[in-house]
Amino acid sequence: MKNFISEETLRAQQSEIVSELEAQLSEQKKMLGSYKKEHGKLELLFSRLEKMVKPSNPLPILYEPSKENKKVDSPCAAVMKCSDWHYGASVVSEEVEGFNVFDLNICENRVKDYTTKVIKWVETKRLGYKIPDLHIIELGDMISGDIHDELRRTNVVTVPEQCIAAGDLFHRMVASIAPYFENVVVHYLVADNHGRLTNKPQANEEGKNHFNYIVGHHAKSLLAKHSNVDFRIYEVHERVIDINNMRYLIMHGHGIPQNFGVPWYGIERQIGRESSARLQKIMTDDDIIQASKDIGFNKLLHGHYHIYFDHNHYSCNGAIEGTTAYDHKYGRHSDPCQTAFMVHPKNGEFDMTHFKL
Repeated sequence: MKNFISEETLRAQQSEIVSELEAQLSEQKKMLGSYKKEHGKLELLFSRLEKMVKPSNPLPILYEPSKENKKVDSPCAAVMKCSDWHYGASVVSEEVEGFNVFDLNICENRVKDYTTKVIKWVETKRLGYKIPDLHIIELGDMISGDIHDELRRTNVVTVPEQCIAAGDLFHRMVASIAPYFENVVVHYLVADNHGRLTNKPQANEEGKNHFNYIVGHHAKSLLAKHSNVDFRIYEVHERVIDINNMRYLIMHGHGIPQNFGVPWYGIERQIGRESSARLQKIMTDDDIIQASKDIGFNKLLHGHYHIYFDHNHYSCNGAIEGTTAYDHKYGRHSDPCQTAFMVHPKNGEFDMTHFKL
């Protein structure tokens, strides 16, 4: 009989296949064990660092509800967007023809300027609105990092120093503005571009294998004694948050495809994909109402592109760093800027303000 395989031959072949599969499985187990060991070391390091931090003492509360407009029934929430601080980076004025200059002191001064302007802005708005709450949304790239060779060469301080200093700077911003509100909620998104530890942005555990993880947890530890601050860290690529009945999908924005400039088409496509996927999940969930609250969103908030713009469906935050040598090379210029706005529980979002720093 043609192509006949004897029982002995078949068993021998199967034995070889089984041996190969067992060898592959053994190798995978070794790789998984090595990963868990390294991951455990990282988690232990973060835990020890947190325990070493001494929380700062909160300032006296300055918020006085009696001074707000008593004729207004529904209280509004103020919202600050923070992203692209790039602490540790350097921009030399001559390299960008005077469009910008940036170093550690300038970074700190711009953050202070932003904080001061928001406080004055809120105090003015309180003549017509009740504003007891503040939401601070951190959208990533708080440090310069070392993802590019030129950053390794031109950064003012090392990445570990950037993490600690940026965490402290963010903590000081929150601590200085918290006394002016009854409640402060910090939405800290870890996953971004400049803080990554891998050559390319990863997907699995992106929010943990990350330098911005250290920045966020360091800031949270420093604010531990501030009773009116609720510090929420999201160790994920994106998250839906609720602010006065407005649902915001927050992400850094580095996952949106682009090509030398603002990727309008890419952002529109991102909105479409997110909306479609979430709608299908909502419509097939047993509890549609709860699912819509968990993953449905009204608007996308992101950073990454170093320029501020606003649309009904999305809003991009500016950058503390401002125009870089890379931006200048391709004719892209943007003033240092961070954005704040108000959210009314019935009328929604209003007064989107881009603070130039």
